[in-house]
Amino acid sequence: FFLFGMSAEEVEQRRRRGYHPGEYIARSDDLRAAIELIEGGYFAPEDPHRHREVTENLRNIDPYLICADFDDYIACQDRVSAAYLDQSHWLSMVVENIAHSGKFSSDRTIDEYAREIWDVKPEPVDASGRLY
Repeated sequence: FFLFGMSAEEVEQRRRRGYHPGEYIARSDDLRAAIELIEGGYFAPEDPHRHREVTENLRNIDPYLICADFDDYIACQDRVSAAYLDQSHWLSMVVENIAHSGKFSSDRTIDEYAREIWDVKPEPVDASGRLY
């Protein structure tokens, strides 16, 4: 299990103090490079402006605080990569994770994120799953 990012309490504190994603972009070479790669059309060379809304959102609004967690995500990914190099330890982690998977509910986790971190409410749906 590799944990990264702010806790729900830290997210709330950050929002109360005021959140300005540009501050995180300015001090993170990796984040700035990633956003510039998207803006430059790397992922959509046939339509370089396809992801403009995404990058404008990240630069100006970023309601999910992606910019604030980005460097921590990169550091966590480095830990994952290092752990993967030790295959015997990696396999023991895989087995342990599978053995404990009954304790994990993606529905519960998504519900908690929605309420505690993203501050969004579910849309009502009928029995077929359609919005009403």
